[in-house]
Amino acid sequence: SRIYDVCTDLGIIDYFDSFMISSEVGFAKPAREIFKLALERSSVSASESIHLGDSLQLDFYGARSVGIRALLIDKSGRYKDINDVDRIENLNQIISIIDHDGDCLHQTLNVSYQYLEVVLYFKIHEKL
Repeated sequence: SRIYDVCTDLGIIDYFDSFMISSEVGFAKPAREIFKLALERSSVSASESIHLGDSLQLDFYGARSVGIRALLIDKSGRYKDINDVDRIENLNQIISIIDHDGDCLHQTLNVSYQYLEVVLYFKIHEKL
């Protein structure tokens, strides 16, 4: 997958403990299996994780189906009237959400790139 090259070129590959690429693991979002496997490989529980993505069905509801807190990137405000969707309009809001939810040393941020079909896990407390 090209995600390895992209992360290497950006100098961020060492910030990730694992990569979940659907073509490599045999499951794609919103299948529960890809989220469960990501948690297992990262050695974290769903309650210690946050999934961030831009697709309501694939990312938000997919992550929620296994108990992961999900945040929807909704830059246009398209989903602002849906009451049960936690959404952000820009990436700067992530830090305040993590800090507000508790000790960020025990949070795992899980970032989803729709076009690359990959879930990246970043353990904040080990990397900052």
